[in-house]
Amino acid sequence: MEQNPRILTSETPPEARRPTLFISYSRQDSELARRLIDDLVKAERDCWLDTVAIKGGDEWIVSIAGAIRNSYAMLVLVTANSLNSRWVRDEILWARKKKKLIIPLLFADVEELDQYFLLVGNQEIDFFQQDYQKALDWLLQSLPPVPGALRQAAPNQRQLELDYLDQLQLTNLIETEKYTSLSGQFETRPVEMTAEYEHQAFGLLDLDGPSPRERTIGRFTDAIGKILEIRRAVLLGEPGGGKTTTLLKLASHLLEQAQQDARQPIPLFLRLGRWTASNQPLAEFIATELGPLGGHLSSLLDGKRAALLLDGLNELPTNQRESKYPQVKELVDQHPGLISIVSCRKLDYTVDLAFDRLTIAPLDPPRIREFVGKYLGEEKGETLFWRLAGGEEVRQVYEKWRQAGATFDLFWTASDIPRENPNVYGITSGLEDDIWRDRVHDQHSLIELARNPYMLLMLTSVYAKHGELPANRGQLFDKFVTNLLAREKVAPEERTSLIDGLARIAFTMQSQPAVETTEDGQPAAALTVLPRSEVARVLSERSIYLAGSTGILSVGDEIRFTHQLLQEYFAARYLDEEIKAGRLDASQIWPPDQWWQRTNWEETLILLTGRLGEEGWHVIDWVARRNPEVAAQCLVHSGATFSDAARQRFAAPLPTRLTDLEHEPEPAARAALGRALGLVGLDNRKGVGNRRHRLDSGETIDLPDLDWIEIPAGRFNYGDESQYAAKPEEVELPTFFIARYPITMAQFQTFLD
Repeated sequence: MEQNPRILTSETPPEARRPTLFISYSRQDSELARRLIDDLVKAERDCWLDTVAIKGGDEWIVSIAGAIRNSYAMLVLVTANSLNSRWVRDEILWARKKKKLIIPLLFADVEELDQYFLLVGNQEIDFFQQDYQKALDWLLQSLPPVPGALRQAAPNQRQLELDYLDQLQLTNLIETEKYTSLSGQFETRPVEMTAEYEHQAFGLLDLDGPSPRERTIGRFTDAIGKILEIRRAVLLGEPGGGKTTTLLKLASHLLEQAQQDARQPIPLFLRLGRWTASNQPLAEFIATELGPLGGHLSSLLDGKRAALLLDGLNELPTNQRESKYPQVKELVDQHPGLISIVSCRKLDYTVDLAFDRLTIAPLDPPRIREFVGKYLGEEKGETLFWRLAGGEEVRQVYEKWRQAGATFDLFWTASDIPRENPNVYGITSGLEDDIWRDRVHDQHSLIELARNPYMLLMLTSVYAKHGELPANRGQLFDKFVTNLLAREKVAPEERTSLIDGLARIAFTMQSQPAVETTEDGQPAAALTVLPRSEVARVLSERSIYLAGSTGILSVGDEIRFTHQLLQEYFAARYLDEEIKAGRLDASQIWPPDQWWQRTNWEETLILLTGRLGEEGWHVIDWVARRNPEVAAQCLVHSGATFSDAARQRFAAPLPTRLTDLEHEPEPAARAALGRALGLVGLDNRKGVGNRRHRLDSGETIDLPDLDWIEIPAGRFNYGDESQYAAKPEEVELPTFFIARYPITMAQFQTFLD
């Protein structure tokens, strides 16, 4: 059908755009929408028709932000389909935020639509209970006059700034709302988690001169206030720990100020995972991402009117980091007056940018309890919290502590049963004390999983939907993805092909750089974006649409998973098939000469092991041949349960490898082997652990098992020629003993206990 000039779309040139009626509808109601638009056009009303096939991506955000900005009213086609569409809900919220006139057009019985509360209070036109033509006539009489041009044809820099801020504001709304409606109730204001941050300043503290050293300043919860005070920092956290959320909160604060005051800095929120062109300079990448505003980047930077919020340093491919890390530091150093925050996964921050560090702390039980109570309501939230914490028995033990005067914080932080002030020991039984010791400090419990904000959100939403909890992260993602697909009413026959396609796409992102090494032979990190043309070879347009609608993929000219953990989960599904079929050797991920290096496959393997549970031993075995440290992480952090015999079998060859300098000459390799042993708690070498002693009273106590080495009597050079000492002198020493190894953390813990 030939496009009517009164129907404007994202393809309409900017100079030809006019004030329009914005029609918000579900794709499933396209026929109905088209009929209404045709009738409005006949009445000489210009309409905006959304032609972006995939919702939620960057292209859609730019299109919708501009279209609603240029509209003088929004017409919402109210059906069961539209009110169940998160994209229609986002459009309504955005129009409300921009204070646009909203007119609901009722094409269904709103008494049966729970989500209609979002539109209550607006003047509505009932097409459901009265004749279509009569309702249309009433609509045409109710519409305001067509206004004049809403903006100049050739926007100046300030107008481009406001347009960009609009798009960023819509991005923020979509990101923060993305997973809040899984319980079946739409949240107009997402429930926030209270995050805690540790600040390490990069300063001059060395006695020998101006060599920089980090020092811990303290902890805080006011992220925005503190970051604005610090101004330049790297933001570190675990996967799903809240790094992107923190940056978006900061962006939201800054953009509101920038909208009101043209002198305030514009927050430039940029995903570094999209910076994939190896020869593209950072400034050029930023300018491209900013769209029309990019032409004014130099003006913003030089005029101190920009705030650099660079998300996902760890998402840069490893083979590009050597050239790109310095560009990030150089850009920040060239503009010292700017707010500059770079986020990165904690374990992947291996090249120091010499910035202050802000580390997001894991959630503690009080904040977990607070969040689930707000999300589910106090009663249901309490039930979920204690299920996460270990069950009703743990709750009953806590009640005993509370009766003794102990606080909720003390219950979770005490190193042993308090004996005075408060005297908990006097009112609890031995069995209750054992329950507390075993479950409160259980590193494999669900409460440990809930310390991660992204995991807690999934746990809460899955529990709200099913009333039960999965055992670990891998199984949690299974249920979470099932919920996403069910929420968008993806037909069962489409789910399998969609999930298989997403698994192949994710594996492609993970594996392409892993098997293509850098010039110096090192494996590259996983990609986080692919061109849409490449994705289209695997997923049909229908599947791409569904993946975008569910919030799994962000779709534009390039396609990425909306969260890196989702990418790793889907890659894990495909990886299992590759391992079973023998199509992938672990050496393709961890080359033998540098097997101890991180490759961004760690989380994928942990998720896979958790999904498979006890049946996942073949994954542990496959990984252990090439990277024992990652295999140990799978054993400990996946949430899967393996027998003591299996763990012993894994650890048995490691002590020999740890001391075999001929076959493991690299200290970094031996350090990784030691960490693997320590992680599974099976480092039984003499001198590094503890040994149980029985006291005269009959009690037993753990004491450090030190491996003493005899140093024979003789002469010893004491002192050196540094500025702190005169010429070394020789002293005569008697025979003495020294420990073979430095005191280990396990041994020092006995002192703390």
